[in-house]
Amino acid sequence: MSEPLTRLKLVHCASTLAAVLIISGSARAAEPNASDNIANDIAQGLSKGLGLLGGLVDSMVSPTAADFKKKVAEGKVEEALSLYAANAKDFKAKRELDSSIKSLLADARRVKAPLLEPGIAQVEERRGQGDFIKDPVGFRSFLDALQRDRAAYVAYTLLAENAPSDPNLQRLDAEVLACREAVAANSSEVYQAFPHERIAFESVFPEVPNQGGLFRASLPKLSARLGQLDEASRKAFIRNTSTAWKSDPALQSDFSEVLISKMSSNPSLLAKLKAADTVEEYGLRSSAAQSRPALFVVDGPSKSGEAAAQFDNPADGRKSVQQAKDYVSDAGARPAIFVVLDESRTVRKIVDKKDVESTYVSGQRRVPNSQYELARISCQRAQSDAAAQSARNTMTPQRSVLGSVLQGLAAGLSDGNANRVCQQFAETPPYLEEDVYSSYSYVVSEIEVASVARGRVVMADASQRAAESYPFSREDKKTYRVAYGKKDADRSGASGLISDAELERVASTGPSINPRMLVLGVDPNSKQVGDGLRLASLFEPTGTAPVVPMRVTAPVLEASSGSRGGLQQASLMSQSAVRPEGTSDVDARMSSVVVVLNPKGSLGAGFYVEPNLILTNFHVIEGASTVELRAFNGDLFTGRVVRRDIQLDLALLRVDRPGPPAQFASTVLRPGETVEAIGHPRGLTFSLSRGVVSAVRQMKGALAQGGDKALLIQTDTPINPGNSGGPLFFNGRVVGVNTMKFKGTEGIGFAVHYTEIVKFLSEQ
Repeated sequence: MSEPLTRLKLVHCASTLAAVLIISGSARAAEPNASDNIANDIAQGLSKGLGLLGGLVDSMVSPTAADFKKKVAEGKVEEALSLYAANAKDFKAKRELDSSIKSLLADARRVKAPLLEPGIAQVEERRGQGDFIKDPVGFRSFLDALQRDRAAYVAYTLLAENAPSDPNLQRLDAEVLACREAVAANSSEVYQAFPHERIAFESVFPEVPNQGGLFRASLPKLSARLGQLDEASRKAFIRNTSTAWKSDPALQSDFSEVLISKMSSNPSLLAKLKAADTVEEYGLRSSAAQSRPALFVVDGPSKSGEAAAQFDNPADGRKSVQQAKDYVSDAGARPAIFVVLDESRTVRKIVDKKDVESTYVSGQRRVPNSQYELARISCQRAQSDAAAQSARNTMTPQRSVLGSVLQGLAAGLSDGNANRVCQQFAETPPYLEEDVYSSYSYVVSEIEVASVARGRVVMADASQRAAESYPFSREDKKTYRVAYGKKDADRSGASGLISDAELERVASTGPSINPRMLVLGVDPNSKQVGDGLRLASLFEPTGTAPVVPMRVTAPVLEASSGSRGGLQQASLMSQSAVRPEGTSDVDARMSSVVVVLNPKGSLGAGFYVEPNLILTNFHVIEGASTVELRAFNGDLFTGRVVRRDIQLDLALLRVDRPGPPAQFASTVLRPGETVEAIGHPRGLTFSLSRGVVSAVRQMKGALAQGGDKALLIQTDTPINPGNSGGPLFFNGRVVGVNTMKFKGTEGIGFAVHYTEIVKFLSEQ
């Protein structure tokens, strides 16, 4: 029989015997008449039996000392070392093996010596050549390799146990110690030549003391290297030398000055600020930081009149334009940086649009409940079973107590089941309410919202009578999927959609700006230098278009119109009409008119009243805060609804694409005078139609709900769907906004009178 099989059987026998003894002891202990002594005897016998059996198995399974002696005598060093490693504790306890262990140790040192000898020879040679100075990192790697050889040598248990007296290891350790002493003796030279931008000095030479002193002594030579490093390498250099300078404030300050001088070769205030700020980011504290410029945010209105940028952590604080001017006029004030916001606006762009087919809950209906009939049948069956059980009890009376009890129990269970099932039937409604779904479609538009902020970073040094101005532009973009016409009762579960009101809310603020990060991010090469006389002027708005106001005086209203009073003066932007390129023979008024596309799918017209404002009807843009526009030359852009007047059916859009404003009339309209409408009837874009003024009336518009009547122009000029929101011209000037017609009647259309329009615009 083979040795492994024999061992396996012995172990199996031991396990079986242990189980038998345990079961037997348990059985006896459980007998009513068994005593505690019997149980104790069984337990002691079990313990002794298992101990004897364990010793027998151990003696048969464990390797013998004879095997070890034999392998040593035969010179099988590797096998003997492995056998010793597996049984070191047992072998050391057997004194008869001492001579064999001693013999094996001598053989092992002789056989394993080649693991160390090549490295020892190389370290002697490289130390003599001073490699630790020429290439300290490479030399340290070589020493690490020696330590790996040492670890491989002492991986053998017998050699590890006798390492303190091992001549091979003593020789290796002596050479390594000599290297460390050589490094310490030449530490200054080693430190200066060390590549601090690649690795920390203490990770290579942990035995070298006084790194702070070495760093200070080496700083003049190290500074020359700092000027040649790129930003990433310089950061690594500072991080890897932190152990040397971190605990010495004076050394920190000196090191900071060196860094700032190397990082700000450009003498501008901005370059110095960036360098000082970067140095502080590294954890350094410099005396120069006390004189660094203060950082302020200058509050001022956005030039577009829309959402202002959100400034995070405005550093030293916020100032008004006048406070900023006062600050720089004080020659004793320290240099200051002002973040001046010239413009902040939100630009919206419709990038995609599609119709979505869906369903919504349009009502409810009653339908039969399929569970009702099942519950009724179950109730009848349970009642029948209970009656049958009762009948059996009556016909077969029990003569024993047990029989009567069982009979009563059966009857009780049967009656209880019948009551429970019939109660469930009573609670089951015969009809259920079911949702009725109807099909419909809604529009999903993908709208890109870009928050744009433009301004200047102004750096002023009043003591030097100098200033620097750096332009900045910040833009945050995000795309939203906006649902138009989606019913609240829609149960499609479409995700990722927001309403037009939600879009208005998320797009109501400008971009978020961190002044400190903004200053650090501006381009130092874009500066404009001003002298002392121009410091204050740097806070004036830059790059804005000139404003040319047009004064509109109130005409005498028609006597028959029932006027509500004189017309207020309005300041409107005026600009000569610009004809689209290549359309010299086309009516120039077309350039002022646009197509208005509501995301819900409807189409109307509008026209410029200022270079960045377009007027249209409220019912054209109803339900949307952003609409798509198309100019006469084909340009596509978007407009944001900034004002609404349901009573007058007017709405004002702000746009980023400037256009030539149409000019308003200041004359008295009389019946019979010829007027012209420009619009897009039935999708026929930029159509011109002509008619006459039928009358000027005070009446309510189609959307008016109570309140005053408005002044409307009645005209027989053809006004059809698509003309709404377009201008009505008289002698080339706007006299009204086409708004409605009487349904089913031709030749009766209406336009909002220009006096009402001017009032609406003047109230912005």
